[in-house]
Amino acid sequence: MIQVNLQTKKQSTSMDIVDLVEDELTNAYKPTERDAHFYRTLEETVEGQCETLYTVVKPNMYKSQRQEVFNVTKTVNFEKCLKRPQIKYNFYFGTPCPTSHQEYQEDQKFLKSSSISQYQVIKTSKMHIVKNSHTESEYVFTPLNEEANTIVTYVR
Repeated sequence: MIQVNLQTKKQSTSMDIVDLVEDELTNAYKPTERDAHFYRTLEETVEGQCETLYTVVKPNMYKSQRQEVFNVTKTVNFEKCLKRPQIKYNFYFGTPCPTSHQEYQEDQKFLKSSSISQYQVIKTSKMHIVKNSHTESEYVFTPLNEEANTIVTYVR
């Protein structure tokens, strides 16, 4: 699924987007000329409702009066999410164990994710067209801890 948000009016200057969601992004601001190429927004995706960072750059090599070309980079910040799909062991949490249950309850972030999408968008007088799209996601599953057995999955 390709999802690109080019509406900079829904951005936020706050570093903590989760707090702004409660205010329904009322602190959104209009970008200045200096920061118009970078903005944050909250997006609902398959991987959860998370802060998403956009960088929009106009390459100098494409000059035309009928169309503009933009290189858009979209990064999902999985550390700042309102909700994410839950990952749990099948039978691990079935019966509480007084000695080890508390140890794992503090560290339930078994899945570390990153996702970066790059788009080449052409803007004509009537519409936006996605010419190229490339997404790379990385999911690191750490069932024990980061130093012990680690399973890494790359999705391209």
